[in-house]
Amino acid sequence: MIRDKRKSAEYFEKYIEYQKDRIATKDAKLDVCANDKAKRERINLSQIGYKVDLIFAEYSAGYSTKDLKISVESAIDTALDMTKISFESLLNILSLQVVLNDSYEIDELVKKHSEFISNDKLLNCLATYLQTKKVVWDGSFSVAKVFDELDKVVSSDKKDAELNKYLQTWYVNRKDTSWYDTDKNANEVYVGYWSFESAALAKVFGIDETVVARNEYYPSF
Repeated sequence: MIRDKRKSAEYFEKYIEYQKDRIATKDAKLDVCANDKAKRERINLSQIGYKVDLIFAEYSAGYSTKDLKISVESAIDTALDMTKISFESLLNILSLQVVLNDSYEIDELVKKHSEFISNDKLLNCLATYLQTKKVVWDGSFSVAKVFDELDKVVSSDKKDAELNKYLQTWYVNRKDTSWYDTDKNANEVYVGYWSFESAALAKVFGIDETVVARNEYYPSF
């Protein structure tokens, strides 16, 4: 059943097919430049964006966790072929791995992007949980101000209430992202507004989802 009512089921299915075609085109280009590292990096930079957007659209359309895992693992394969990856892509991949109970290639992923992960407390928390099931919340955020409120979630005795507060301002606080307000875009570029990191932290810290599940940006699994 469709999870995002901002667009129709037909819209999401059309978008998913379109995105799969784009990914296949990029795969074909990668096949012919196996030894050109610079070119592969450029192609993968587009490819990782396409694959993460596909996951969002599939979740919005109501796809099963089994289908989502396939797409997440495909995105991980691309991430492992990259020298640099965006914070946003890595955050969504790690968050989805947590909520889907999927540790596919997690050691290799952490090794490949170790400096990036170790320098951000949110990424490090998710990666450490995936590798060891231990809860770690140390260090600082590499993205200024956007995730600061999560410190209140972690330190509070009422984590569910604090996470709900975080979600209430989550969309407004992401206004500098490329996907902000895309549901109003005349082009078919909308894939869904989902705070996957919130669902991941709810699992890591054992937060009751009763209240937060009512928030329109909280992805329930």
